[in-house]
Amino acid sequence: MTDKRLMRQLDIERVIAKIANQFIMLSDLSKTMNAALELMGKTSHSSRAYVFEFDDDNQTMSNTYEWCAEGIEPEITKLQGLPINMFPWWIQEISTGAVLNIENVDALGPEAQSEKEILQMQGIKSVLVLPIYFKGTLHGFIGFDDCNAHSTWEKQDLDLLRIAADIFSNAFERINSDKELKQTNKKLSDALERVNEYQTQLVQQEQMAAIGQLAAGVAHEINNPLGFVVSNQDVLKEYMKDTLSFAKQTDLSDEDTKRMEYIEEDFVDLMEDIQNGLHRIKKIVSGLRSFSRVDANLDVDEFDISEGLGHTLTILQSKIQYKADLEINTDEDLPYVHGDASKINQVMLNLIMNAVDAIDAKADIERGKILINIYRENDSVCFSIKDNGIGIPEDIKHKIYQPFFTTKPIGKGTGYGLSVVYDAIISAHGGEIELDSEVGIGTTFVFKIPINPKKSKIE
Repeated sequence: MTDKRLMRQLDIERVIAKIANQFIMLSDLSKTMNAALELMGKTSHSSRAYVFEFDDDNQTMSNTYEWCAEGIEPEITKLQGLPINMFPWWIQEISTGAVLNIENVDALGPEAQSEKEILQMQGIKSVLVLPIYFKGTLHGFIGFDDCNAHSTWEKQDLDLLRIAADIFSNAFERINSDKELKQTNKKLSDALERVNEYQTQLVQQEQMAAIGQLAAGVAHEINNPLGFVVSNQDVLKEYMKDTLSFAKQTDLSDEDTKRMEYIEEDFVDLMEDIQNGLHRIKKIVSGLRSFSRVDANLDVDEFDISEGLGHTLTILQSKIQYKADLEINTDEDLPYVHGDASKINQVMLNLIMNAVDAIDAKADIERGKILINIYRENDSVCFSIKDNGIGIPEDIKHKIYQPFFTTKPIGKGTGYGLSVVYDAIISAHGGEIELDSEVGIGTTFVFKIPINPKKSKIE
């Protein structure tokens, strides 16, 4: 192992040890999580380090913790309550336990088109993401972003994320246990006010039983990071001994010799700190154990297009706000449509992005206007979007739904946008698309989805 790789490995191990120590005596989850993400982000030279958690309904997810490097705009406030089905490929991959190691966002294939466009809008070039589990089920994910370059994530970055995911998972379980205990104690406290003197002893026994269960759970949770540290401590010692022995047998320069002497001296202090930490943890676990006396189908469903638009605009907020004024009109009491929410959201996202791009491409306009209307027409719900952009020439209107066809410069468009719109509305939902466009004036797209389709390919 080269000196550079060795130093990086030592840095990673120090960061892991520091994070683990911070979570042993956890008092403020938010503060501790953010401090850990900052350590991880700086160590991996990332633009962002973050955690997403699935909300209670498992239908939406939110960016709950985030660290950003200097000069990188935070995204956490924009990424709240996002429908999980807006990220179908992403969720499917991490649901199997897979690691998303995306070195080049621009190279993502059509199966990840939705994720690709969202990442590109945020200026993200590379991503490394791992799932986080809570009580054996998928709870969210933890990741690094690079907004400056196409990064080749190293094994140490992956190891750092994997261990952090385990530590965070344990923390979530501890916080959840504390929350359950508080709820239990409140119920017991309320009951104590209503019961008579003869019931007091029974209530106290139940309270002690609840605390005992909590102590057993906490002891078990502390054992997880403890087991990791213990199992790797001896291996780390042997690795370091071998490394130092090899270095001493090598003809080193005076500078390298001094560096090795520093590492050897510092390593002794580090192992002493680790030993002290292990001793403290063992005492805590021993005390707790003594106290406790123990050794859906997201795709096809009824869908509210108005609600889906709201989620889509959350993603597109930064893209729209500097280019156009947005006006939205929605009929009251709109019926739901039976459809694939992720596909319909993708259609709205593509059409709105196209409208913004059309305005941006118009030279003689300082600020554009986008008008969106959602209304019922007979047995369909209609979505209309009108912009005052450059418009579509008559001679290419018949090509716009063809795969890979685009009027944008190389590197600015994939040609998938309107092809996806056509496939989702016509093929998947049996709907209709209407286009009205005039060069220099603007474009209006209208798609219609049947409320109760007689025949649907997505059932």
